[in-house]
Amino acid sequence: MYNTLEDLKILCGKKPDAMGMDDVNPLSTGKTEWVTFLESASEFALNKILYWGFQTAPVERLKQAEVWLVKAFLAEEEYYRSLNDVASISLVGVQSITTRSMKPNEFNSVVKSFMDKAYSILSEYASSSRDYVVVV
Repeated sequence: MYNTLEDLKILCGKKPDAMGMDDVNPLSTGKTEWVTFLESASEFALNKILYWGFQTAPVERLKQAEVWLVKAFLAEEEYYRSLNDVASISLVGVQSITTRSMKPNEFNSVVKSFMDKAYSILSEYASSSRDYVVVV
């Protein structure tokens, strides 16, 4: 599990193909990790998504992290839909096991909390490394 800044540094040292979307896909990581990700903003899942932010130009890093965060929600929905035939995906309010009762503004609030955590992790990493500069 990647729970600390040190783990994130190790994660960022891996080859891009070693941490692709296939590795973040709930079909390969399993239901439990994704429930944890959605319910408690687990750094394990978040760091995997943020990894992609480090593969792009500094100004684009946070935007890329946002893109992968949204894709993660959509992938998580795919996982549950394939298991339970849940309602179709909605970008403004993912209809999944853990978010189906959320209104759009509640969903946006959840995304914002994930992104706040992302900014925090990225900023901390940038301040401890001369190799990466994060523009917030």
